[in-house]
Amino acid sequence: MSVCSQPITCIENLPNEIFYEIFTYLEGCKLYEAFTNLNIRFQRLLNSSYVSLNIQISSFPEAILEHRCTDIIVPNKHQIISILIVNYCDNDKIFTLFTIDSSFTQLESLVLKNVNVNKTITILSNLISLLRLFSLTIHLNNNCQDLNNIYRLIFRLPVLKSFRILLKNFVKFTLMSMAFNEQYSSIEYMNIGHRCTLNNIISLLSYTPRLSYLTCGELFELLYNIPILIPITLSNLIHISIGFCNIRFEHFEIFIQKFCTQIEVLRIMTSNYFAYLNVNRWERLIQDYMPHMHQFYFQHHKFIDRWTIFLPYRLLINRSTSPFWINRRCFFDCHLDIDSRSHGQLIYSFHFSK
Repeated sequence: MSVCSQPITCIENLPNEIFYEIFTYLEGCKLYEAFTNLNIRFQRLLNSSYVSLNIQISSFPEAILEHRCTDIIVPNKHQIISILIVNYCDNDKIFTLFTIDSSFTQLESLVLKNVNVNKTITILSNLISLLRLFSLTIHLNNNCQDLNNIYRLIFRLPVLKSFRILLKNFVKFTLMSMAFNEQYSSIEYMNIGHRCTLNNIISLLSYTPRLSYLTCGELFELLYNIPILIPITLSNLIHISIGFCNIRFEHFEIFIQKFCTQIEVLRIMTSNYFAYLNVNRWERLIQDYMPHMHQFYFQHHKFIDRWTIFLPYRLLINRSTSPFWINRRCFFDCHLDIDSRSHGQLIYSFHFSK
């Protein structure tokens, strides 16, 4: 046996289980390009039911795109469990080479990045036949005039557990009608990466009674926008994170009181409304309506150009000495970030974890 051939012989003597484990760490197209033409054994390994493919594909360069769609993705649809599509330069050619439909019988996760609204709606219309699609992420590349059609299609997906949507630009999101019994979704994790009103959130929650984790990028309110009060049971909703909460505190309180009494973790950042800094109101809200909460993270940002504005925020820390906060070992902090023009951003925060 020659020295050159020994490493190849050693590798080929490894059991199939080792190769199956190695294959799980490789992207599907690169896996096929690396192993498919080595020998008959590797060809059989790739075609085995033990091998699942995780596909990552982009619309550029086109020559590679066509090869991977035609020679790898289409012939092996039944082995693909996840697909990530990145559509550069709004080039829809990728969607002419294959269609995600019921033939992808094992597909569990789909990520669409930089896809326009119309193409997204077309894709979503085909996904209802996928009975293993548990996770869906959508990054839209243009300004959507109305998200209602997208959300309606999302809520029709039969086994979806996790959903995330992200928009680059501001979106006009008209209020959806409330859900009826037959319209309930199976979603448990929902990440809303666009601006929406509190009533938008409430209408979406009416479709997701199984929801456990809710993340919202930004909440804002329209003039005289009073929260809708409808009977929704959200017994599983235990985690809420709001990246920027720009609604009045009294409306946020109503939202918690009516829909979020099972919450265990709350993360929230505010800016405009000083009422959020009233620790006594927070204490009452937590004691009366969030008795299960064990993690709380609050942060308030305010841009200032006068040092005198800083003092009232510092005094708030001295008012936070009740047994309620002490027993939870709550940490209060207030500091300034100063830029080169002597403008500052005041950051006031408090949090506890027990």
